[in-house]
Amino acid sequence: MPMKVLLVHENNPDEVQVGGAERYLVDIAAELTKIGHDVHLFALSGHRHHHKHIQVDRAIDGPAIPKAEKYISKNRFIFHISNTNRLIYHFRRIIFYFDMHNELRRLIKRIKPDVIHLHNNYEYLITILVALRGQKVIQTVHDYVIIYPTAMCIRKNSCAGQSVIKALHHGCVSYKKLAATGWLRYNRRFIDRCFVSQFIAPSKDLAIRLTKRGYGNVIYLPNFSSLTSIKKTDEISTSSIIKSRSKFLTPTLKKLRVVLYVGQLVTHKGVDILLRAYALIESQVKDIALWIVGDGPAENDLKVLSEELGLYKIVFFGRLNHSDLSTIYNQVHVVVIPSLWFENAPLVAYEAMAHGRAILATRIGGLPELVTDAKNGYLFERGNSTELAQHMRKILTDDALAQSLSKGSREKLAAMDTLSDHVQRLVQIYAGKPFPSTG
Repeated sequence: MPMKVLLVHENNPDEVQVGGAERYLVDIAAELTKIGHDVHLFALSGHRHHHKHIQVDRAIDGPAIPKAEKYISKNRFIFHISNTNRLIYHFRRIIFYFDMHNELRRLIKRIKPDVIHLHNNYEYLITILVALRGQKVIQTVHDYVIIYPTAMCIRKNSCAGQSVIKALHHGCVSYKKLAATGWLRYNRRFIDRCFVSQFIAPSKDLAIRLTKRGYGNVIYLPNFSSLTSIKKTDEISTSSIIKSRSKFLTPTLKKLRVVLYVGQLVTHKGVDILLRAYALIESQVKDIALWIVGDGPAENDLKVLSEELGLYKIVFFGRLNHSDLSTIYNQVHVVVIPSLWFENAPLVAYEAMAHGRAILATRIGGLPELVTDAKNGYLFERGNSTELAQHMRKILTDDALAQSLSKGSREKLAAMDTLSDHVQRLVQIYAGKPFPSTG
């Protein structure tokens, strides 16, 4: 039976196009619509940390969105956060934002959803949750920040999951911030449970940690790959993509041994660790290259670091569409996920497996569930560029090993859910039907 589903997320997918949570949101909305459900989206725009200052706009019909996302063009409701003084801004974030609450309540009253699927909710926690009162609310927990306020800690011996004293000592939390938002940051599990009836975790590790932290009704539901693999990629199409993004282009593109990073260029993703590891082997491996796909606030710093390290066979592609990204995946030898923070179930891992690529990933969070040593890649210790470099060299110089890991990636993904399978399971959860729990 068709259902009315309201998706609630703190970011407008149009503004954070490379974010994993946003891509997940777009994918499930498309699939839910495809199988006959009535899908609506409520999202926020104009966050200060996005460097946007947009006045409140109560019009629910925004500008046209990309063709691939037109399924939500009529049913998306973007609340634009107004630019105001710092005192009112912090009051709205920490205490309550009346305009936002009222708009969301009006929307709920008008569309009468059967279920509300909540996603990231960090900026306006109380406002959003209170607006959802009395509704059936399911929440997908996309990262560890909900249980570890300092999950993005990038320092050695991370304070994520440690006491607030450790976080204060690290400098990840200041006494001022603790006094202002500590009651939310460290005790939100008590608040969440008052409004959310079911929590979904994309990794077993996060599911277990949520349960240990007191979150009830936790379901483990792994992610999927929605990026269709282009089985055959010609050199001309790959070359044209590179030419449009970089001055560097080798005439022997087919011979290149490429290391790839896909994701946001932010400090906690550890891209600098990858650059340092690449610098250790660039002169040792013939025809090696490093390709970086994505953008973000750390982009300029990473480019400066690459120059300081003397790296020249490196391409910063910026954002790519699905077709170009699939072309790039087919050209590379190994995909690296060098995260310093607790990764959950990043979509890049699923995309790499869909294209039969070996994966090198930090031994942290949910990544060990996706990467098995010597099967489809290797794990390395957090922040250890030397260990990462050793694994990269091994894969790039041993064709038999690379082919074995490629086969392992495809086999691992074949045992996982597709987008269609995933959404069918979501519908089961929405309907309250029996579903395997984490225990």
